[in-house]
Amino acid sequence: MKKMTVEEIVYHKVKDAIIHRQLAPGQQLVESTISEQLKISRSPIRNALKHLADEGFVNLVKNKGAFVSNPTREEMLQAYDLRKELEKMAAVRAMYHLTEKDFLILTDIVEEEKKVLGKNDLVGYTETNKKFHMYIASRSGNYFLPEFIEKLINQTNIYVILFDSFFIEEAYQPLGTKGHLNIIRLLKNRQPDLLREEIDKHFSDAMDSTSQQPSSYKSLDSIFRQ
Repeated sequence: MKKMTVEEIVYHKVKDAIIHRQLAPGQQLVESTISEQLKISRSPIRNALKHLADEGFVNLVKNKGAFVSNPTREEMLQAYDLRKELEKMAAVRAMYHLTEKDFLILTDIVEEEKKVLGKNDLVGYTETNKKFHMYIASRSGNYFLPEFIEKLINQTNIYVILFDSFFIEEAYQPLGTKGHLNIIRLLKNRQPDLLREEIDKHFSDAMDSTSQQPSSYKSLDSIFRQ
């Protein structure tokens, strides 16, 4: 097995801590703290944080440093709203291209999604959820829609990782899989108006499930002492 570089170690340590809600949204990622704990120079730390910023996990603020992503409610609403409109457009276009084989593939993705939800697997959930929505976008027949939708999915997946209630409240059950099955049914029956309504509800549920709640946050130096 290939040994990780110090840059990769920093990248994975910070990313895992964000995913497991050990670092608070908005928490500063002080380079000197990481440098002191790992006894390394700041250059690989800076590169790791840049990589995380490219993925949306970290915000780099000029003359201030790096911070765990901490979107406002309005930013989240805007991202979900734009994604919703683009996905409605993609789904209605895809409706007339999808075959029985496509519907089987989409149903298999939902089954996979159920399994990762049963394991409380956050990363697995975001990956399978993305797979479902991107598959529909890829069948829209529009060259640009998949690219724009993927960018918004990556952004909103950060919100799921930071704030989704399912991964905090054991009693809470996500509505995503049920919504996905409804979307498949409406696509199959070629009911565009009802499909748009279902997608509106799907994104309304997604937004309602995001709320900043207390978590077992840790200090940055304790993350790198583990």
